[in-house]
Amino acid sequence: MSNQHRATPEQWEHQDHWTREHRSTASCILELRARIEALEAAQQDKLDRLIAQDRAASAEARLGGLMERVETRAGGDGRAAIREVAKSAKDLRFTTAKALIGWLEREADRG
Repeated sequence: MSNQHRATPEQWEHQDHWTREHRSTASCILELRARIEALEAAQQDKLDRLIAQDRAASAEARLGGLMERVETRAGGDGRAAIREVAKSAKDLRFTTAKALIGWLEREADRG
């Protein structure tokens, strides 16, 4: 539900109290509230998964471009070069992207 249609915590507390005290039809309102909140949570989970998939696809597309650029610059097997860099980076166990980038830049400047 959008915020403009949300009941206040006090209103929900009143509904809870009314339901307990009078065994009224207010329980159906509380049930609907729970179901709507569950649907909203499921919708947010789905959106989060779609965003993650989109980011992964974007990263994969960028990596594909990297392979072609490495092959063009190195004049050889780009996949082998990228695998060697990945193996070295994995062996060094970088904890942040910043540290990895710094290492890559220093390695590029060495030769």
